Amino acid sequence: MVDRTQKPFDRLDIPPLERLPPFRGEEGRKNGDALDVAVPDDEDRVLRDVSHAARIPGPPIVRVPGEGRFEIGSAPILRFSRDPRSSINLDRESDGPALRAFRRRCGPMMAPQEVKMRVERPDHPGLALFTELLDVPCPSGREERLAALIRTKLDGLGWLHRTDSAGNVLVDVPGRDEAASVCCLAAHTDEIGMVVTRIEANGALCVDRSGGLHPWKLGETPVEIVGDGPLVSGVLSMGSTHTPGASDRRVTWEGVRILTGLTPEALSERGVRPGSTAVPARDVRGPVLLGDPEDPLIAAWCIDNRAGVVALLQLLGTLKRDAIVPLHPFLIAFTVHEEAGCHGAKVVAHRERPEAFVAVDGCPLPPGSPLVMDGTPGIRSKDTQTHYDQRLVQDWLRIASEDGIGLQPVVYDGAASDASAVYAVGGAPRVGCVGYVRENSHGYEVMPLSTFDNLLSLLVAFVRRWEG
Repeated sequence: MVDRTQKPFDRLDIPPLERLPPFRGEEGRKNGDALDVAVPDDEDRVLRDVSHAARIPGPPIVRVPGEGRFEIGSAPILRFSRDPRSSINLDRESDGPALRAFRRRCGPMMAPQEVKMRVERPDHPGLALFTELLDVPCPSGREERLAALIRTKLDGLGWLHRTDSAGNVLVDVPGRDEAASVCCLAAHTDEIGMVVTRIEANGALCVDRSGGLHPWKLGETPVEIVGDGPLVSGVLSMGSTHTPGASDRRVTWEGVRILTGLTPEALSERGVRPGSTAVPARDVRGPVLLGDPEDPLIAAWCIDNRAGVVALLQLLGTLKRDAIVPLHPFLIAFTVHEEAGCHGAKVVAHRERPEAFVAVDGCPLPPGSPLVMDGTPGIRSKDTQTHYDQRLVQDWLRIASEDGIGLQPVVYDGAASDASAVYAVGGAPRVGCVGYVRENSHGYEVMPLSTFDNLLSLLVAFVRRWEG
Protein backbone atom coordinates (compact mmCIF):
# COMPACT_ATOMS: atom_id res chain seq x y z
CA MET A 1 0.00 0.00 0.00
CA VAL A 2 1.14 3.55 -0.71
CA ASP A 3 1.61 5.73 2.34
CA ARG A 4 -0.66 8.65 1.46
CA THR A 5 1.05 10.78 4.06
CA GLN A 6 4.13 10.85 1.85
CA LYS A 7 4.92 14.19 0.29
CA PRO A 8 4.32 14.61 -3.43
CA PHE A 9 7.60 14.14 -5.21
CA ASP A 10 7.99 17.79 -6.12
CA ARG A 11 7.72 18.77 -2.45
CA LEU A 12 10.36 16.49 -1.02
CA ASP A 13 13.02 18.45 0.84
CA ILE A 14 15.77 17.31 -1.51
CA PRO A 15 17.11 19.84 -4.04
CA PRO A 16 17.24 18.63 -7.66
CA LEU A 17 20.77 18.49 -9.05
CA GLU A 18 20.28 17.62 -12.69
CA ARG A 19 17.60 17.54 -15.34
CA LEU A 20 16.92 14.01 -16.48
CA PRO A 21 17.14 13.40 -20.25
CA PRO A 22 14.29 11.55 -22.00
CA PHE A 23 14.01 7.95 -20.84
CA ARG A 24 15.55 5.41 -23.20
CA GLY A 25 16.32 1.72 -22.96
CA GLU A 26 19.00 -0.47 -24.45
CA GLU A 27 16.87 -3.57 -24.67
CA GLY A 28 14.25 -3.13 -21.99
CA ARG A 29 12.80 -5.59 -19.62
CA LYS A 30 9.28 -5.84 -18.29
CA ASN A 31 8.40 -5.52 -14.67
CA GLY A 32 4.67 -5.05 -14.83
CA ASP A 33 4.13 -1.42 -15.73
CA ALA A 34 7.32 -0.28 -14.00
CA LEU A 35 10.62 1.10 -15.19
CA ASP A 36 13.72 -0.57 -13.79
CA VAL A 37 16.40 1.75 -12.46
CA ALA A 38 19.74 0.48 -11.18
CA VAL A 39 21.15 2.70 -8.46
CA PRO A 40 24.72 2.21 -7.19
CA ASP A 41 24.54 4.51 -4.18
CA ASP A 42 21.25 5.58 -2.69
CA GLU A 43 17.68 6.20 -3.64
CA ASP A 44 17.89 9.90 -2.82
CA ARG A 45 20.00 10.39 -5.94
CA VAL A 46 17.15 8.97 -8.01
CA LEU A 47 14.77 11.36 -6.27
CA ARG A 48 16.91 14.27 -7.46
CA ASP A 49 17.56 13.00 -10.96
CA VAL A 50 13.91 12.46 -11.84
CA SER A 51 12.63 15.49 -9.98
CA HIS A 52 11.91 17.41 -13.17
CA ALA A 53 9.04 15.05 -13.93
CA ALA A 54 7.24 16.17 -10.81
CA ARG A 55 7.40 19.82 -11.84
CA ILE A 56 5.14 19.05 -14.80
CA PRO A 57 1.45 19.29 -13.84
CA GLY A 58 -0.19 15.93 -13.28
CA PRO A 59 -0.85 13.35 -10.56
CA PRO A 60 1.70 13.53 -7.73
CA ILE A 61 4.64 11.16 -7.86
CA VAL A 62 5.20 9.56 -4.45
CA ARG A 63 7.83 7.22 -3.09
CA VAL A 64 6.59 3.94 -1.64
CA PRO A 65 8.34 3.66 1.76
CA GLY A 66 10.76 0.77 1.98
CA GLU A 67 9.83 -0.71 -1.38
CA GLY A 68 12.30 1.09 -3.64
CA ARG A 69 9.81 2.41 -6.15
CA PHE A 70 7.76 5.45 -7.11
CA GLU A 71 4.14 5.66 -8.14
CA ILE A 72 1.78 7.94 -10.02
CA GLY A 73 -1.32 7.63 -7.92
CA SER A 74 -1.24 3.93 -7.07
CA ALA A 75 0.43 2.66 -10.28
CA PRO A 76 4.19 1.95 -10.10
CA ILE A 77 6.36 3.83 -12.59
CA LEU A 78 9.90 3.52 -11.26
CA ARG A 79 11.63 0.70 -9.47
CA PHE A 80 15.26 0.71 -8.43
CA SER A 81 17.74 -1.85 -7.16
CA ARG A 82 21.21 -1.70 -5.70
CA ASP A 83 23.74 -3.05 -8.14
CA PRO A 84 26.85 -1.66 -9.90
CA ARG A 85 24.98 -0.38 -12.93
CA SER A 86 23.79 3.20 -13.28
CA SER A 87 21.68 3.03 -16.43
CA ILE A 88 17.93 3.24 -16.87
CA ASN A 89 16.29 0.38 -18.74
CA LEU A 90 12.90 0.91 -20.30
CA ASP A 91 10.67 -1.52 -22.14
CA ARG A 92 9.49 0.64 -25.05
CA GLU A 93 6.66 -1.78 -25.78
CA SER A 94 5.20 -1.56 -22.31
CA ASP A 95 2.07 0.54 -22.54
CA GLY A 96 0.33 0.39 -19.20
CA PRO A 97 -1.60 3.39 -17.85
CA ALA A 98 1.10 4.61 -15.46
CA LEU A 99 3.79 4.43 -18.14
CA ARG A 100 1.56 6.31 -20.57
CA ALA A 101 1.01 8.99 -17.92
CA PHE A 102 4.74 9.16 -17.33
CA ARG A 103 5.30 9.56 -21.07
CA ARG A 104 2.83 12.41 -21.22
CA ARG A 105 4.66 14.17 -18.40
CA CYS A 106 8.24 13.51 -19.51
CA GLY A 107 7.96 13.60 -23.30
CA PRO A 108 7.87 11.01 -26.10
CA MET A 109 9.97 7.86 -25.91
CA MET A 110 13.13 7.94 -27.97
CA ALA A 111 15.04 5.32 -29.89
CA PRO A 112 16.60 2.58 -27.72
CA GLN A 113 19.85 3.84 -26.27
CA GLU A 114 21.53 3.52 -22.89
CA VAL A 115 21.61 6.69 -20.85
CA LYS A 116 23.84 7.10 -17.82
CA MET A 117 22.55 8.87 -14.73
CA ARG A 118 25.00 11.03 -12.82
CA VAL A 119 24.19 9.25 -9.61
CA GLU A 120 27.84 9.15 -8.58
CA ARG A 121 28.18 12.91 -7.94
CA PRO A 122 28.06 14.12 -4.34
CA ASP A 123 25.70 16.93 -3.42
CA HIS A 124 26.85 20.36 -4.57
CA PRO A 125 25.11 23.18 -2.62
CA GLY A 126 25.99 25.84 -5.18
CA LEU A 127 24.57 23.83 -8.05
CA ALA A 128 21.44 22.92 -6.09
CA LEU A 129 20.73 26.55 -5.27
CA PHE A 130 21.51 27.65 -8.82
CA THR A 131 19.06 25.07 -10.18
CA GLU A 132 16.37 26.36 -7.85
CA LEU A 133 16.95 29.92 -9.05
CA LEU A 134 16.58 28.75 -12.65
CA ASP A 135 13.00 27.82 -11.83
CA VAL A 136 12.14 31.52 -11.56
CA PRO A 137 11.97 33.69 -14.71
CA CYS A 138 13.43 37.10 -13.90
CA PRO A 139 13.62 39.52 -16.85
CA SER A 140 14.46 43.15 -16.15
CA GLY A 141 11.54 44.96 -14.57
CA ARG A 142 9.89 41.75 -13.36
CA GLU A 143 12.24 40.64 -10.60
CA GLU A 144 9.53 40.28 -7.96
CA ARG A 145 9.32 36.46 -8.16
CA LEU A 146 13.05 35.99 -7.60
CA ALA A 147 13.07 38.68 -4.89
CA ALA A 148 10.44 36.68 -3.01
CA LEU A 149 12.56 33.53 -3.25
CA ILE A 150 15.65 35.42 -2.06
CA ARG A 151 13.75 36.73 0.97
CA THR A 152 12.66 33.19 1.79
CA LYS A 153 16.28 32.02 1.61
CA LEU A 154 17.41 34.88 3.85
CA ASP A 155 14.74 33.99 6.39
CA GLY A 156 16.03 30.44 6.41
CA LEU A 157 19.59 31.67 6.96
CA GLY A 158 18.53 33.84 9.88
CA TRP A 159 19.30 37.22 8.30
CA LEU A 160 17.12 40.29 8.68
CA HIS A 161 16.44 41.97 5.35
CA ARG A 162 14.61 44.89 3.83
CA THR A 163 13.30 45.66 0.37
CA ASP A 164 13.41 49.21 -0.94
CA SER A 165 10.78 50.80 -3.18
CA ALA A 166 12.80 49.96 -6.30
CA GLY A 167 12.64 46.24 -5.44
CA ASN A 168 16.25 45.79 -4.28
CA VAL A 169 16.63 43.28 -1.42
CA LEU A 170 19.17 44.45 1.17
CA VAL A 171 20.96 42.79 4.09
CA ASP A 172 23.01 44.74 6.63
CA VAL A 173 26.05 42.86 7.97
CA PRO A 174 27.39 44.59 11.11
CA GLY A 175 31.11 45.19 11.49
CA ARG A 176 33.34 45.23 14.55
CA ASP A 177 34.01 48.93 13.92
CA GLU A 178 30.56 50.51 13.71
CA ALA A 179 32.10 53.83 12.63
CA ALA A 180 33.98 52.28 9.69
CA SER A 181 32.84 52.93 6.15
CA VAL A 182 30.38 50.55 4.49
CA CYS A 183 31.26 48.28 1.59
CA CYS A 184 28.40 47.12 -0.60
CA LEU A 185 28.58 43.74 -2.37
CA ALA A 186 25.87 43.64 -5.04
CA ALA A 187 24.55 40.95 -7.38
CA HIS A 188 21.87 41.85 -9.90
CA THR A 189 18.89 39.52 -10.05
CA ASP A 190 17.53 40.25 -13.52
CA GLU A 191 18.30 38.42 -16.75
CA ILE A 192 18.35 39.40 -20.40
CA GLY A 193 15.18 38.69 -22.33
CA MET A 194 12.63 40.07 -24.75
CA VAL A 195 9.95 42.72 -24.45
CA VAL A 196 6.63 42.67 -26.31
CA THR A 197 6.31 45.74 -28.53
CA ARG A 198 2.92 45.02 -30.11
CA ILE A 199 0.34 42.28 -30.57
CA GLU A 200 -0.68 41.51 -34.14
CA ALA A 201 -4.24 40.75 -35.25
CA ASN A 202 -3.50 37.00 -35.37
CA GLY A 203 -2.16 37.04 -31.81
CA ALA A 204 1.52 36.89 -32.74
CA LEU A 205 3.74 38.94 -30.42
CA CYS A 206 6.30 41.31 -31.91
CA VAL A 207 9.34 41.59 -29.62
CA ASP A 208 12.56 43.49 -29.16
CA ARG A 209 15.48 42.82 -26.89
CA SER A 210 15.54 43.60 -23.20
CA GLY A 211 19.20 43.97 -22.31
CA GLY A 212 22.00 42.68 -24.48
CA LEU A 213 20.19 39.79 -26.18
CA HIS A 214 20.48 39.02 -29.90
CA PRO A 215 18.10 36.67 -31.73
CA TRP A 216 20.93 34.51 -33.08
CA LYS A 217 21.54 33.47 -29.48
CA LEU A 218 18.08 31.94 -29.23
CA GLY A 219 16.83 30.13 -32.32
CA GLU A 220 13.21 28.99 -32.43
CA THR A 221 12.83 27.90 -28.83
CA PRO A 222 10.01 27.70 -26.27
CA VAL A 223 9.60 30.82 -24.14
CA GLU A 224 7.65 31.98 -21.10
CA ILE A 225 5.88 35.33 -21.26
CA VAL A 226 5.99 37.27 -18.01
CA GLY A 227 2.95 39.53 -18.01
CA ASP A 228 0.47 40.76 -15.44
CA GLY A 229 -0.98 37.31 -14.77
CA PRO A 230 0.26 33.71 -14.81
CA LEU A 231 3.13 32.77 -17.11
CA VAL A 232 2.04 32.20 -20.72
CA SER A 233 3.81 29.67 -22.94
CA GLY A 234 4.93 30.48 -26.46
CA VAL A 235 7.53 29.64 -29.06
CA LEU A 236 9.79 31.94 -31.05
CA SER A 237 9.14 32.07 -34.79
CA MET A 238 11.66 33.38 -37.30
CA GLY A 239 9.92 32.46 -40.52
CA SER A 240 10.06 29.62 -43.01
CA THR A 241 13.22 28.20 -44.56
CA HIS A 242 11.20 27.33 -47.68
CA THR A 243 11.78 30.74 -49.20
CA PRO A 244 14.35 32.01 -51.73
CA GLY A 245 17.56 33.21 -50.08
CA ALA A 246 16.75 31.60 -46.74
CA SER A 247 20.34 30.42 -46.28
CA ASP A 248 21.62 34.01 -46.49
CA ARG A 249 18.98 35.55 -44.29
CA ARG A 250 20.13 37.68 -41.35
CA VAL A 251 17.87 37.36 -38.31
CA THR A 252 16.92 40.65 -36.65
CA TRP A 253 14.30 41.39 -34.04
CA GLU A 254 12.05 42.84 -36.75
CA GLY A 255 11.66 39.30 -38.11
CA VAL A 256 11.00 37.59 -34.77
CA ARG A 257 7.56 36.74 -33.40
CA ILE A 258 6.30 34.76 -30.42
CA LEU A 259 3.47 32.36 -31.26
CA THR A 260 1.12 31.48 -28.42
CA GLY A 261 -1.96 30.07 -30.16
CA LEU A 262 -4.04 32.73 -28.42
CA THR A 263 -6.08 35.61 -29.77
CA PRO A 264 -5.32 39.21 -28.77
CA GLU A 265 -8.39 39.10 -26.52
CA ALA A 266 -7.25 35.89 -24.82
CA LEU A 267 -3.76 37.31 -24.36
CA SER A 268 -5.20 40.43 -22.77
CA GLU A 269 -7.23 38.30 -20.36
CA ARG A 270 -3.98 36.57 -19.33
CA GLY A 271 -2.22 39.88 -18.71
CA VAL A 272 -0.06 39.93 -21.86
CA ARG A 273 0.35 43.41 -23.34
CA PRO A 274 3.00 45.64 -24.90
CA GLY A 275 5.66 45.87 -22.22
CA SER A 276 5.31 42.24 -21.10
CA THR A 277 8.60 40.39 -21.16
CA ALA A 278 9.70 36.91 -22.17
CA VAL A 279 12.58 34.53 -21.48
CA PRO A 280 13.44 30.97 -22.59
CA ALA A 281 11.13 28.41 -20.99
CA ARG A 282 12.17 26.49 -17.88
CA ASP A 283 12.58 23.19 -19.70
CA VAL A 284 15.37 24.62 -21.88
CA ARG A 285 17.19 26.71 -19.27
CA GLY A 286 19.22 23.84 -17.79
CA PRO A 287 21.51 23.29 -16.05
CA VAL A 288 23.48 20.72 -18.02
CA LEU A 289 26.75 19.16 -16.83
CA LEU A 290 29.44 18.55 -19.44
CA GLY A 291 32.89 17.00 -19.68
CA ASP A 292 34.97 15.34 -16.99
CA PRO A 293 32.72 14.10 -14.15
CA GLU A 294 35.51 14.95 -11.70
CA ASP A 295 35.73 18.57 -12.92
CA PRO A 296 32.63 19.23 -15.03
CA LEU A 297 31.40 22.31 -16.81
CA ILE A 298 27.95 23.65 -16.09
CA ALA A 299 25.85 25.14 -18.89
CA ALA A 300 22.61 27.08 -18.46
CA TRP A 301 20.48 29.97 -19.60
CA CYS A 302 21.49 32.30 -18.00
CA ILE A 303 24.36 31.95 -15.56
CA ASP A 304 24.40 35.77 -15.63
CA ASN A 305 23.64 36.64 -12.93
CA ARG A 306 22.14 33.76 -10.98
CA ALA A 307 25.70 32.67 -10.16
CA GLY A 308 26.26 36.05 -8.48
CA VAL A 309 23.08 35.63 -6.44
CA VAL A 310 24.20 32.13 -5.43
CA ALA A 311 27.58 33.52 -4.34
CA LEU A 312 26.08 36.18 -2.06
CA LEU A 313 23.50 33.84 -0.54
CA GLN A 314 26.24 31.31 0.18
CA LEU A 315 28.43 34.09 1.60
CA LEU A 316 25.68 35.09 4.01
CA GLY A 317 25.20 31.45 4.97
CA THR A 318 28.91 31.09 5.70
CA LEU A 319 29.07 34.30 7.76
CA LYS A 320 26.16 33.14 9.89
CA ARG A 321 27.37 29.55 10.26
CA ASP A 322 30.96 30.46 11.15
CA ALA A 323 30.04 33.55 13.20
CA ILE A 324 32.30 35.73 11.06
CA VAL A 325 32.15 39.43 11.96
CA PRO A 326 34.07 41.66 9.53
CA LEU A 327 35.93 44.82 10.54
CA HIS A 328 33.85 47.02 8.24
CA PRO A 329 30.08 46.88 8.00
CA PHE A 330 28.90 45.35 4.74
CA LEU A 331 25.72 45.86 2.78
CA ILE A 332 24.67 42.85 0.68
CA ALA A 333 22.41 43.98 -2.16
CA PHE A 334 20.37 41.92 -4.60
CA THR A 335 19.67 44.57 -7.21
CA VAL A 336 17.11 44.97 -9.99
CA HIS A 337 17.27 46.14 -13.59
CA GLU A 338 21.00 45.84 -14.28
CA GLU A 339 20.58 44.52 -17.81
CA ALA A 340 18.60 47.58 -18.89
CA GLY A 341 20.45 50.43 -17.23
CA CYS A 342 21.74 49.40 -13.78
CA HIS A 343 18.92 51.41 -12.21
CA GLY A 344 18.54 49.33 -9.06
CA ALA A 345 22.21 49.69 -8.17
CA LYS A 346 22.06 53.46 -8.66
CA VAL A 347 19.14 53.65 -6.23
CA VAL A 348 21.07 51.59 -3.66
CA ALA A 349 24.18 53.76 -3.97
CA HIS A 350 22.34 57.08 -3.73
CA ARG A 351 20.21 56.01 -0.75
CA GLU A 352 22.72 53.90 1.22
CA ARG A 353 25.89 55.91 0.43
CA PRO A 354 28.48 53.10 0.68
CA GLU A 355 32.16 54.03 0.55
CA ALA A 356 32.88 51.11 -1.76
CA PHE A 357 30.50 49.39 -4.18
CA VAL A 358 31.55 46.00 -5.59
CA ALA A 359 29.48 44.18 -8.19
CA VAL A 360 29.53 40.37 -8.11
CA ASP A 361 28.88 39.54 -11.74
CA GLY A 362 30.25 37.68 -14.73
CA CYS A 363 33.53 38.05 -16.57
CA PRO A 364 32.88 37.27 -20.25
CA LEU A 365 35.43 35.74 -22.61
CA PRO A 366 35.56 37.86 -25.79
CA PRO A 367 38.24 37.11 -28.42
CA GLY A 368 41.69 38.08 -27.18
CA SER A 369 40.76 37.98 -23.50
CA PRO A 370 43.59 36.93 -21.16
CA LEU A 371 41.16 35.04 -18.94
CA VAL A 372 41.29 31.28 -18.57
CA MET A 373 38.04 29.41 -17.89
CA ASP A 374 39.37 27.03 -15.24
CA GLY A 375 37.17 27.93 -12.27
CA THR A 376 39.36 30.84 -11.17
CA PRO A 377 37.35 34.04 -10.57
CA GLY A 378 38.07 37.26 -12.45
CA ILE A 379 38.32 40.90 -11.40
CA ARG A 380 37.77 43.85 -13.72
CA SER A 381 40.39 46.57 -13.79
CA LYS A 382 38.64 48.63 -16.48
CA ASP A 383 35.50 48.38 -18.59
CA THR A 384 33.57 50.55 -21.02
CA GLN A 385 32.53 53.05 -18.36
CA THR A 386 35.41 53.38 -15.94
CA HIS A 387 38.76 52.44 -14.51
CA TYR A 388 37.83 50.62 -11.32
CA ASP A 389 39.39 51.81 -8.06
CA GLN A 390 42.92 50.46 -8.33
CA ARG A 391 43.51 50.41 -4.57
CA LEU A 392 40.42 48.23 -4.27
CA VAL A 393 41.64 45.98 -7.11
CA GLN A 394 44.97 45.65 -5.30
CA ASP A 395 43.20 44.75 -2.06
CA TRP A 396 41.28 41.94 -3.77
CA LEU A 397 44.41 40.62 -5.49
CA ARG A 398 46.45 40.74 -2.27
CA ILE A 399 43.81 39.00 -0.15
CA ALA A 400 43.30 36.34 -2.82
CA SER A 401 47.04 35.71 -3.08
CA GLU A 402 47.53 35.49 0.68
CA ASP A 403 44.70 32.99 0.94
CA GLY A 404 45.92 30.91 -1.99
CA ILE A 405 42.94 31.81 -4.17
CA GLY A 406 43.46 32.53 -7.85
CA LEU A 407 42.12 35.82 -9.23
CA GLN A 408 42.47 37.00 -12.84
CA PRO A 409 42.50 40.73 -13.71
CA VAL A 410 40.95 41.78 -17.02
CA VAL A 411 40.17 44.89 -19.09
CA TYR A 412 37.02 45.19 -21.23
CA ASP A 413 36.06 47.59 -23.98
CA GLY A 414 32.57 46.15 -24.47
CA ALA A 415 31.16 45.49 -21.01
CA ALA A 416 29.87 47.34 -17.97
CA SER A 417 28.49 46.46 -14.53
CA ASP A 418 26.36 47.79 -11.71
CA ALA A 419 29.56 49.10 -10.11
CA SER A 420 30.88 51.03 -13.12
CA ALA A 421 27.40 52.50 -13.67
CA VAL A 422 27.29 53.59 -10.02
CA TYR A 423 30.67 55.30 -10.37
CA ALA A 424 29.59 57.00 -13.60
CA VAL A 425 26.80 58.82 -11.74
CA GLY A 426 28.88 59.58 -8.65
CA GLY A 427 27.08 57.02 -6.50
CA ALA A 428 30.18 55.73 -4.68
CA PRO A 429 33.78 56.95 -4.52
CA ARG A 430 35.30 53.48 -4.88
CA VAL A 431 34.05 50.67 -7.09
CA GLY A 432 35.07 47.15 -8.07
CA CYS A 433 33.73 44.11 -9.90
CA VAL A 434 34.61 40.46 -9.24
CA GLY A 435 32.95 37.35 -10.52
CA TYR A 436 32.81 34.17 -12.50
CA VAL A 437 34.55 33.61 -15.84
CA ARG A 438 32.11 32.21 -18.38
CA GLU A 439 31.87 31.40 -22.08
CA ASN A 440 28.92 32.15 -24.40
CA SER A 441 28.07 35.39 -22.60
CA HIS A 442 24.43 36.48 -22.87
CA GLY A 443 23.36 33.11 -24.19
CA TYR A 444 23.58 29.48 -23.10
CA GLU A 445 26.49 30.21 -20.82
CA VAL A 446 29.18 27.80 -19.66
CA MET A 447 31.56 27.81 -16.70
CA PRO A 448 33.35 25.22 -14.55
CA LEU A 449 31.29 23.88 -11.68
CA SER A 450 34.25 24.60 -9.38
CA THR A 451 33.65 28.34 -9.95
CA PHE A 452 30.90 28.29 -7.33
CA ASP A 453 33.33 27.14 -4.63
CA ASN A 454 36.22 29.38 -5.69
CA LEU A 455 34.11 32.53 -5.87
CA LEU A 456 32.61 31.80 -2.45
CA SER A 457 36.10 31.34 -0.98
CA LEU A 458 37.19 34.68 -2.46
CA LEU A 459 34.19 36.55 -1.05
CA VAL A 460 34.57 35.04 2.41
CA ALA A 461 38.27 35.94 2.48
CA PHE A 462 37.56 39.53 1.43
CA VAL A 463 34.79 40.10 3.97
CA ARG A 464 36.85 38.54 6.74
CA ARG A 465 40.08 40.42 6.01
CA TRP A 466 39.38 43.71 4.22
CA GLU A 467 40.57 46.71 6.23
CA GLY A 468 39.36 49.48 3.95
